[in-house]
Amino acid sequence: AHTHAHEWNEKVWQLMNLYGIRSEAELFSGAILKFHKLYRGRNGGTDFEVKHRVAERVRKMKRDFRQRFEEELEDELSPETGISETGDGLGDGRRELGRRTVETAIDEQTLKRERVKKASAWYVVGCEPPEWEGEAERERRRQRKKELAYFQSFGWIMSDVLVDILHTHN
Repeated sequence: AHTHAHEWNEKVWQLMNLYGIRSEAELFSGAILKFHKLYRGRNGGTDFEVKHRVAERVRKMKRDFRQRFEEELEDELSPETGISETGDGLGDGRRELGRRTVETAIDEQTLKRERVKKASAWYVVGCEPPEWEGEAERERRRQRKKELAYFQSFGWIMSDVLVDILHTHN
């Protein structure tokens, strides 16, 4: 989860830097107050067009990380649970899950429990301050003036699973 969080933070920082967006809240809410001058006017289109472009990049980034989450979950479960690489035989007690087929021997509870564990780990990592980074990484961020490039949005990539956790415990 730490590796993904670090990569997420880098991508968020790059998007903010590219478009001159000042905060994570502006980036994810779409309520961008001011764009970098290169993206205003004829070079980047109207503010509406640029906001649309930014929103699409944010959606794609989130979709990519969600896909990684699901693929890793499948990979983590595959040796113990009978996940098969074959795509045929869906009519004989199998169901499609992402890019693989899962035998019904994997009960839904096990899959849900593992998804909850993984989403919880991503949430915790997303809420931690960047002390998990090594000193070299902290120094590199300082030199690049990215001291505040610690973003909390990573923990919410799997928000649907987190909401399920909330509903289950209430």
